[in-house]
Amino acid sequence: MLYRPRKPVIQKDLSPEEQEYLESLPQQNHLGILAMFFGGIGFAFGSFYISIPTAALVYSIITVRTFDRKKHDNAWPFFIGLALSTIGIVLHILQYSQPFI
Repeated sequence: MLYRPRKPVIQKDLSPEEQEYLESLPQQNHLGILAMFFGGIGFAFGSFYISIPTAALVYSIITVRTFDRKKHDNAWPFFIGLALSTIGIVLHILQYSQPFI
């Protein structure tokens, strides 16, 4: 209730038809972006800590159900997050340390 997203200043100058068209365009799912980000962190630190890629994998699996094809553009961030967190778990199992860390 305290947070009310504001419309950008650009949309205030648009006609109602233009605003309706912009709202009808598919957008990116924010949970997918977070799943991809957490998967990247799980990939980077998975060789040291198993909890990070495991949590990223669980988060990606839970949030992939929030994807709606009518409202959102693509589901690839979810799949990339799943893949990166899975690779982080495999790296931990193989006890491989990445050279950049």
